Amino acid sequence: EAPPLPPITPGRGGIFIFAFHLLLLPAAPVFLTELQSQDVPDGYPVSFDCVVIGKPPPTVRWYKDGKLLEENDHYMINEDQEGCHQLIITTVLPTDMGVYRCTAENSSGIASTKAELRIGILSLTL
Repeated sequence: EAPPLPPITPGRGGIFIFAFHLLLLPAAPVFLTELQSQDVPDGYPVSFDCVVIGKPPPTVRWYKDGKLLEENDHYMINEDQEGCHQLIITTVLPTDMGVYRCTAENSSGIASTKAELRIGILSLTL
């Protein structure tokens, strides 16, 4: 049972105190920014980016067409302390076409976001 939140006092800093107390409570993950579908020419790099928050900090996993992705020479996975998560495909191949999903899970719940990668033809105009 969480202790009751203190009343919000008017004046400077009141809203910040309230926000700080919210951060102390367990919270299921929430994506502040979702993945965006992309069209990328064959052979180019591509990046999927999202921002997720939660308390405790969620465990984030990346999937392609339902299959868990591991970091290697083809996939780079980055994250920072602010909840920004990034999947980079270093060189897009035709086999990379599909649906990419990012899931975030903690003891309070799970959330996910997904986007499609389409391989386009790079058209050069002379």
